[in-house]
Amino acid sequence: MMKDKNAKISIKELREHLKGHSKQELTDLLVESFKMSKEFQSYLSTKMKEDDGAQEHADIISFGAASKWMKIPQADRDMLLNNVFCGHCSDVVTIVDYTIEPDKFGIVLKGKCKNCGHEVARLVEMES
Repeated sequence: MMKDKNAKISIKELREHLKGHSKQELTDLLVESFKMSKEFQSYLSTKMKEDDGAQEHADIISFGAASKWMKIPQADRDMLLNNVFCGHCSDVVTIVDYTIEPDKFGIVLKGKCKNCGHEVARLVEMES
């Protein structure tokens, strides 16, 4: 098992530690891991795609989409997360348990309405 020079735990230990994390927590870790080893990113992607029965789809994130998302300033990302239309609530809501997926116009946030739990999505248009 390969260890990064600056790592304090082995990849095997990290895998054990991450077993109990939710897909949303793993998504957040994946986004932050861009500066970390490719092996760690690969493991997180694989782990998030495992079907645990909690969601219908297991397509969580792409590195390209996550990279685009992280280029958006934090204040703007927060505004986007809190400005999603829910057809069930007929109102603007906060998206939770979301995924970040590539789209020909930019990226798409797919998740659930914080209020009612129905599926919602938000297109974030970006220049190519």
